[in-house]
Amino acid sequence: MIDLLEQERPVWLPGHAQGYHAFTYGWLAGELIRRVDPQRRTIGEFIREEIADRLQTEFYIGLPQEFEQRVSPLIFTDIERIMNRSMLALYEFFNEARAHQAEIPAGNGITNARSLARIFASLIGNIDDREDSRLLQPEILQRATTLNTLPNEIDIIMKIPFPFGMGFMLYEQDFPMFGSKSFGHTGAGGSIAFAAPAKNLSFAYVMNRVNLEPVTINNTRIGIILSRIGTMLDDNHLN
Repeated sequence: MIDLLEQERPVWLPGHAQGYHAFTYGWLAGELIRRVDPQRRTIGEFIREEIADRLQTEFYIGLPQEFEQRVSPLIFTDIERIMNRSMLALYEFFNEARAHQAEIPAGNGITNARSLARIFASLIGNIDDREDSRLLQPEILQRATTLNTLPNEIDIIMKIPFPFGMGFMLYEQDFPMFGSKSFGHTGAGGSIAFAAPAKNLSFAYVMNRVNLEPVTINNTRIGIILSRIGTMLDDNHLN
């Protein structure tokens, strides 16, 4: 994949448009880790040792075979109406053990909501009163969550605005109730993880019943849930 990407010419002039493409981003990020890591670990090994084990969470890119029976299969609802056979085959591939065990950055991370929320909590502060548990120092987080796209710019792939920092989606516009610099990422089918530094809050939602209807986040069921959480925060019902 890296060989192919190295030979690829830009589809548009860099800096003049944006288009979300998870697989491409994942391969590039994974290769960056492989090349700069003194131990030459794969991205799956790096994430397991530097993030998951360090934070006592479960997050796998490259699932150990002994954990295969714990994986909830993806269930696709009403998918035939919006996808042709070849597109459907791609999604069905992610129910196979070989897909779970492969290392496909940004495409087959396997975890649970509690672990994902804990990882995002570690991006904005120490957890369990451990001084070594914060993954990103404030100055790095500030750079990573600075808007890297034009305001209200339409993503030419998704056909909706996707405000991005450096790898993180920025949620201040969609969910102002969480304060400035809220960030995270949505996933195919309705999953989401995010952190709101202004509220000292992290949140994750994962599911195996996948809805692939193209909708904006604030119109989805999870968007409604997040809006309610924001209201509770404003009313001091939740810490």
